[in-house]
Amino acid sequence: MEFQYERDRARGLVTVTIRGAYQASEALALLERHRVEDDWSCARLYDVRELTGLPTIGDLRLFNRLDAQHRPHGPEAILTVNPILYGLACTYAALGRSALRIEVFRDADEAAQWLTAQTNGCVDELP
Repeated sequence: MEFQYERDRARGLVTVTIRGAYQASEALALLERHRVEDDWSCARLYDVRELTGLPTIGDLRLFNRLDAQHRPHGPEAILTVNPILYGLACTYAALGRSALRIEVFRDADEAAQWLTAQTNGCVDELP
């Protein structure tokens, strides 16, 4: 998997574009990057429209558990057009809704509008 990781300090938004073949180890590395850069409180957009391959339900549960451990926690939007990945992303969102603000979108503009409506950016200022 290839990641493009962009931090927009003015908007308090982290956009992660993920391309290529899915690998659980790479997804875990992404979560570690969020921890190292301390950007859990920011709004995050995961653009997985160019991701190939699929995570397992076990992967989703693990990622959800790790994701939900961090507080404060900003909203997350997942953007995909793949119908199977959309369904898996909805499962991920459903697993996390008790602890996270998370939604799944097929349209980039709708995802951006939702993130903007959820927060003014990071809960805390970026370092």
